[in-house]
Amino acid sequence: MKGPQVHTPSFRLSATLPVKSVSYLEWLGLEARRANGTRLSKAAILRALVDVAMRLEIDVSGVTTQEELEERIWEAMAKARWAMALDRKGAEEEASRWGSTQ
Repeated sequence: MKGPQVHTPSFRLSATLPVKSVSYLEWLGLEARRANGTRLSKAAILRALVDVAMRLEIDVSGVTTQEELEERIWEAMAKARWAMALDRKGAEEEASRWGSTQ
């Protein structure tokens, strides 16, 4: 059973996406249903993508095109992945120093 839903102030957004992008969002939602029985809506997928992007340190200085922004997003994701790997390695080293096998 789900807990009480917390209302988050929202803004309705109308955006034009290529058919290919909408098809991918629909596929991803249906794939979630196939995998675990619950379909994800296109809106939920887009909200998740924006939430993740908000946690990345995306440098938009000098960006003037979608392609340049995509490249900066990839760069920010690579940096985040590298930082996560370093954090994990540091935690493993700390655990081994204290004799933990986890």
